[in-house]
Parts: sequence; structure tokens; C-alpha cells
Amino acid sequence: MVGSARSRWALVTAVAALVAGAVLVSTPAQAATASIGVTVPVVYADSWGSGIDVTGGGFTPSSTVTLSIDWVRDSDGSKVHYGDMTTPASASGVISVTGWVPAMAPGVWADYTLTLSATSDAGDTSNAVAFDVRNPPGIQTNAPSLTTADFMDPTVGLIVQASGFTPGETVAFSAVYNGTSLAAPSSMVADKYGSVSWQYVRTGVTAAGSVALSASGATAHWSATVAITGATIGGSTAPAAPAAPSDPPAPVQATPSTLPVVSG
Repeated sequence: MVGSARSRWALVTAVAALVAGAVLVSTPAQAATASIGVTVPVVYADSWGSGIDVTGGGFTPSSTVTLSIDWVRDSDGSKVHYGDMTTPASASGVISVTGWVPAMAPGVWADYTLTLSATSDAGDTSNAVAFDVRNPPGIQTNAPSLTTADFMDPTVGLIVQASGFTPGETVAFSAVYNGTSLAAPSSMVADKYGSVSWQYVRTGVTAAGSVALSASGATAHWSATVAITGATIGGSTAPAAPAAPSDPPAPVQATPSTLPVVSG
């Protein structure tokens, strides 16, 4: 399927707004006095789906427990607070939350890990549970169709993200424009969000037609077609060298606005 947004870059605005309203702090680690767990640690960047289930124990009986979701910087442990909720502990110090949907979608943020932890008003602290955040499965591009002029424009071009793979998985990739294979890496390695990405700017003679995309790994196979429209534009016949297949430095996948699927 093909999404019609630059999904891997749109989260920058959301992150900027998040940081503007939050305090980035580094807090010393402290020993946990309680423990929590979640039933489904894998979540997708555009939505919490039906919500997350949290269980825990070891809290002070009948205390009020606050569940907190934070982005934790991998390099130094500093945090940006993302959302929270409160729940009462039972008379035996147990908590149980079902179907919690935080106000903000999970999103993804380069070099950070999304975590859940808990504290109580009696001073209890818990372990931190790390979520495995993935981009939604399928192929997305910066546009469902491109004009020949946009296809040749270095500021536009064709940007592809294929997701739904296991992090570290090798993904075979191909892009065929009007029957001719474009210069693209034959294989890429899925990042920690289960994605590979590729960018191409056409410099050869460019005519209306289509680009057929394919991404295959051990766990998934995706294909999509992007239409090329407009008048033929001349130029050199040498294809442009594609950008490096690694992920761009900006974080990926907008929250929560994945645009309509137009092909799949």
C-alpha cells in the first residue's frame, strides 16, 4: 500500500511540540520496589490500537499508582514525559489496567526508547518496560503519484519506506520505472522500527508511466505502484545515484495521521 504523506519526516513537528511542552531531564536510577509488565510490548507508531494492558504488584496497599510513558534518550537516560494515568492499588498492592489508550500515539523518535514505568503516592517505584515501536506494515511513499517534473526535482523525487519487517532483517528491494530497473540497493537491513527507506531523483529522460516497488523479507512481502504523470522531459540518460539506504536522521511516521491508502 502507498501512503500519500512524507510519513517518516512528519513527526518532527509533533516532537518539537512535545519538547516545547515538556522538560528534558536526566534522573538517577533508583531501585524498584514494585514491578509492572505489559501484555503486548510491540506497538505501531500511528496508534495504540485497542490499547495496552498493564499489570503490576508490590505497591503499597490502597496507594494511588501513576503510570508514566516517557521517551528515554539511549545515550544518557534523559527523559521527555509523554503521558500518564493513575490507578488505585488493591488491598494487596496489585494494579491492573486494561485497554489504556494514551492521548498521544506512540510515534518514533531517533535515538530514544519509549518506556512505561510506575510510581505511587506512597513512594513506590517500578521497573521500566520498553516498548518495541514499529512503523505500520506496508509501503508508503511521499506521494501516491508524481509529475515528471517532481520526479526530477531534487527537493521532491521519490521517497519510499517499506515497513513491517523484523528489526535487523535483510530486505530485498527493487524499483522498476517503465520496465527499467532503477539504481537501487538490491538489499537493505530493517532498522529498529522494522523499516527500510530509499530515495531516488530521476535525471534521465522522464516520461509518464509508473514505478513498480517491491520489498521482500523473511517475514513480509510488499509491493506498490507509483504513477508518473505529465509531459516528457528530456535530459541525460544516466540515472541518478540513489541516496544511502539507511534511515534519514529525522524520526519517522507521523502521529497519528497516516494518509489514505491508494494502492497495494
